[in-house]
Amino acid sequence: MTRISRRSFVAGAACAGAAFAPAFGAAKFASGSTDFSPAIAQILDHLPRVLADNDIPGFALGLIDRGTLFWAQGFGFTDRSKQQKVTPDTLFSLQSISKSYTATAMLKAVEKGLLQLDDRLTRHVPEFTVHSRFGSGEVDRITLRHLLSHRAGLCHEAPIGNNYDDRPCTFGAHIRSIADTWLICPVGAEYHYSNIGIDLAGYALQRRVGMPFARIVKEFVFDPIGMQASTFDATDALASPNMTRGHVGAFETPRIPVPMVPSGAMYSTISDMARYVAFQLAGGRVDGQQVLSEGLLAEMARPQFPVPNQIDGYGLGLYNVASFGGVKLLHGGGGYGFSTDQRWMPAYGLGVVALCNQQNGGMAQTIGNLALWHLVASRLGYVPPTASDAAINEPRADPDAAQLQPLEGTYRRRGRLVAFTVETTDIVDNLVLVVGTDRQTLHAGSATTFSRDNTRYTFVAGADGKIRGVTVESPAYIENAVEFWALNDTPHDPPGADRPAWKAFVGKYVAQEYGQPVAAEIAIRNGYLYLDGSADIDWHGGLKLTEYQPHLFFTADGDSIAFAPGKMALGNRPFVKQAA
Repeated sequence: MTRISRRSFVAGAACAGAAFAPAFGAAKFASGSTDFSPAIAQILDHLPRVLADNDIPGFALGLIDRGTLFWAQGFGFTDRSKQQKVTPDTLFSLQSISKSYTATAMLKAVEKGLLQLDDRLTRHVPEFTVHSRFGSGEVDRITLRHLLSHRAGLCHEAPIGNNYDDRPCTFGAHIRSIADTWLICPVGAEYHYSNIGIDLAGYALQRRVGMPFARIVKEFVFDPIGMQASTFDATDALASPNMTRGHVGAFETPRIPVPMVPSGAMYSTISDMARYVAFQLAGGRVDGQQVLSEGLLAEMARPQFPVPNQIDGYGLGLYNVASFGGVKLLHGGGGYGFSTDQRWMPAYGLGVVALCNQQNGGMAQTIGNLALWHLVASRLGYVPPTASDAAINEPRADPDAAQLQPLEGTYRRRGRLVAFTVETTDIVDNLVLVVGTDRQTLHAGSATTFSRDNTRYTFVAGADGKIRGVTVESPAYIENAVEFWALNDTPHDPPGADRPAWKAFVGKYVAQEYGQPVAAEIAIRNGYLYLDGSADIDWHGGLKLTEYQPHLFFTADGDSIAFAPGKMALGNRPFVKQAA
């Protein structure tokens, strides 16, 4: 466990209400102290213990103020041999931070008139196709804006070249394999974080410009900003003697190219990334020259497809989070043995970059957020208090147990299962939300609308009148202030079909994750096929599967499960069946 000050971390993680649009330009920065020695002292007091407690071989941290990297330091080593120390110029794999740089290159292409954000993907990649349960026209509705904001309805991984596939493959083979995936939901309907969406956007840019993606980003982004060490070319990066090795716990990950190029294959240093943060803080200017228009930079930060009551959101390759009395823009990364983070606050002119060669724990994001909190405290002399999230004032209703029982069941919430259950006292019937061991009694506004503090739960019925999920409105979700939790199963489900053919799928399956086994099990309960996971998978409550075709099933929230003799693909992640 980390030994970061609990009080500091809680304060640093707090969100304050703020407008979406950040303030750009040096003249608009908040005034305040330029003495950051208290922040540096706090960071240096905690950081060595945090690195030791979390088994982090190497770490680099950079602090930016109004366009200047005023402090940067490396800690530990590039690998466990301890032969080479980490410095601000050590090269790290950035993983998903790559998405921000891909989006910046796309916006530069927009500025050059090469394409538009609302161009349909098939305009630039006419052969693209994907499987859909929602109609044959869905593919033609996908735009570049959908791809860059995770609104295309695409799943997370491709069958070839993904976070769990260490087989060598080309970027083209990775893109072509997307045709074998299934849409999770109709295009534009919901936010679903997707590596392949960003990869498709980058591929469309590559096709439009007519040169390799790595060269495009170099010419459109890295060279104008002055990021001379940064690259999307794995051959160059992995050959560098100053490249770190990734780690997952004690396991050192193999040094292989990341196949998801636009979404996760960028390599950079603290020194280079500080120049990018400075470019952002300066409203797209570098050394007095406008590299990208302020309007396009603001569009990058603006949450896309906002909904009523939204507070925070995902823009174009960038998170927008109300925090510390202003707007915090950020993206993190994790995978292949790395944890990374970059974040900045335009109103204060402050930014942080944190790079780590230990994937477990996501410590780069934790430390990056805490460091920014300390910078704000040094600049202002205090951290602006968190604006109290206004409680939702629903009219009070008193539905009885018979009205509440159709809402009971387990629901899929961001990869894990939660439950709603009815509890009856001598006075009233209540709907209770159960998350792990936490139980929250909800206030009823009607028989289908409930609230608790600043969160509203609205149960949604399908065309058949049966509950299919719950819409949850809360300012606490940085991806989108409104989530949809799909109904997984209920205690009132009638017995299922229990098809004899399903018995061939029953058993234990194992996948590899960076050299470590991950287990899952298929079982039949109440006549339905269920996918059970071990505690480390987060859906050990059991995902109910619905048959779409023989050997092809879907979870409630759209993940595909495909069976073949001795194999199972869960969302394109391969599992191998174990002998009985």
